[in-house]
Amino acid sequence: MKYFLMNDGSVMRESDLALIPPTEENKDWQAYLADTAKTVEPYDYAAEEARQDAAEIVTDAKAAEKSAIAAIRDDAALSAIYNALKTASFAQIATWVDNNFSGMTVAQRAVLTLIIANTAADLRERGNR
Repeated sequence: MKYFLMNDGSVMRESDLALIPPTEENKDWQAYLADTAKTVEPYDYAAEEARQDAAEIVTDAKAAEKSAIAAIRDDAALSAIYNALKTASFAQIATWVDNNFSGMTVAQRAVLTLIIANTAADLRERGNR
């Protein structure tokens, strides 16, 4: 059986994580003493805390990496939309609106088409400056 020596003199049994105080009447303490010929490793609280901190850092880093990748994809998507708008004709914009906003009324789609077409014209004009 494997035990860890604690800072207060007690031991922790690995199999069930039971803390065993150093009292002669305790059967578990007697079993520990019988096993003392075997190696007893001191329980290193600092090392365990460092392992937990490292695990948190890795988890945070993975989350940050996912956020960064999402931001890069969003930026790439916005760049693609920007470039498409700069070169799209009014007919292409109207077709895109009709295909992607079919839940809107004809009048709502017409207004949206005009807004997007005006935005595209503004982008083209800014690009020519």
